[in-house]
Amino acid sequence: MLRTAILILGCASPPYDETIAAIRNTWARTPYPGVDIFYVYGVPHEENAREVLELRVRGDWASVPKNGIARFEDCLVADCADNIRQQEDCLLRKRLAAFGYLTRGGRYDFIYTVCATSYVDQEALTGYVEQLAPKKVFQGPLGVCQFSGMPYVSGASMLLSADVAEALASHRQTIIEENEFGYRDDVTIGTWVAQNLSDTSLPHIVAKIHEGVPATSDGTFVLPNRNGASIGLVTTPVEMHKPSNGAYHYHFHSQGSRDMVRFHERFFDTANTEND
Repeated sequence: MLRTAILILGCASPPYDETIAAIRNTWARTPYPGVDIFYVYGVPHEENAREVLELRVRGDWASVPKNGIARFEDCLVADCADNIRQQEDCLLRKRLAAFGYLTRGGRYDFIYTVCATSYVDQEALTGYVEQLAPKKVFQGPLGVCQFSGMPYVSGASMLLSADVAEALASHRQTIIEENEFGYRDDVTIGTWVAQNLSDTSLPHIVAKIHEGVPATSDGTFVLPNRNGASIGLVTTPVEMHKPSNGAYHYHFHSQGSRDMVRFHERFFDTANTEND
């Protein structure tokens, strides 16, 4: 069985403290066989945000190594800010540090990193990755940044094979130093993958993404399940929130923690009979 680490990009400040609480109480409450779930944070500046993590950190903030990362149960805390108001590129720093931690020792075949407003169908995700060769995978909703013209896989739902995650982690310092896109960590990551790992030129990748056709001949910049793997529910009316066949990711509004709970109770909670 292939093993997957789901990495949730955490933030201990509102509204993400509430969406992560909803994640913990719904789809992430019980990891699926072959799946481990982690939450990555930076070191919060505000006292209220620190209190959100205190149950796990237990005051041991000093154990987070300089330029490194520490694990507290299922939480990974990186040596950077937790909020972009304090450090614009902290999202990039969190993810890259977590990639380094999760790829140590070859425990995982895939790293699936999602935003804090995500609902993941772990069974569907596992069924999908079992069909993949765990090498040079960089998949998810594709786009071209309107400000820079660079390609990216959405940070809301980014699937990487361990070799790609490890390559990103091993070049972490260079990627951070050369980051031109601020808080848009998915654009920074996508640009680096396009320039350093893909078998196709960057202009060709950008052109093919615009055309909506496969961008490379390798496993990078691939749209899973013909755009059906990730379902956007941010602007969808609540009464239309329903699972989709073949989807493993559902993207909710940052103020939609209650909608996520309702979605789970209606369609995925086996103890609940309201499956209308």
